[in-house]
Parts: sequence; C-alpha cells; structure tokens
Amino acid sequence: MHTENGSPFGNITAIQRFTRLSYWFIELGIMPVFSDPSHPEQNGRHERMHRDLKAACAKPLAYDLKVQQRLLNRFVKEYNRVRPHEALDIKTPASVYNFSTRPFPEKIPNFDYSPEIRVLKVAKNGTMRWEAYN
Repeated sequence: MHTENGSPFGNITAIQRFTRLSYWFIELGIMPVFSDPSHPEQNGRHERMHRDLKAACAKPLAYDLKVQQRLLNRFVKEYNRVRPHEALDIKTPASVYNFSTRPFPEKIPNFDYSPEIRVLKVAKNGTMRWEAYN
C-alpha cells in the first residue's frame, strides 16, 4: 500500500518509517510503501482526491457532525459512482473495482517465538528501544 509519511501511516523518525498501523498492515500481509518525504507528487492521485474532498466537504466546515457526515457521504458517492476519472479511462471507480477474495481476520493470531528470541514492543511512534531490553 502506497501512503504518505504522516500519521497514522508513517513516521519519518521511526525505523523504516513504520508506525503501529504499519506493523498491523504487515501482520495482515500488506506491505507499506512510503512516498519520499516532502514529495507529494509521488502520490499525485491521492493528493488530487484530497483536494477535491476538501473543496466538497471541508471548506467551509459544516456547523455540526451530522451535516459534515452527510457532505462526506455525498462526496464518496459522487466520487466513486457518478464522476468518471481520466486515470480509469473515463470510468467510475465503482465500475472497475473488484472485491478482494483475501479473507480478513477478525483477530490476528499471536506469534509464538522460541525462547532464545527477544521480543520487543514497538512504541506508538514506531520506534523500539534496544538498550531498555539488554
């Protein structure tokens, strides 16, 4: 999955930029791939979607959460089902989307490590402290 470097996807100060969410993706068999820091053009389609989302839903913000949610729902429906996209040969995302056949586990099983392997906890920012366990 190609993502940006910001929270919750990445942390440029963490080991390989991984966060708790990144590690969860890896446990599910999804490998995070990050754009280079300060290079939004590497994920241009995503940035364009954010620009359209902000124009439709966030500028200006609605006066309460119910109205804000309705604006968001309307945007999602239009973006996925009504508006054609150049990158999809003027088709809608809903018309070309295929559901994944990969099962999604409700709970990730615990890993069993042999006793000689040291298990470290990953902090919220994606870092580990080696010296704390020596």
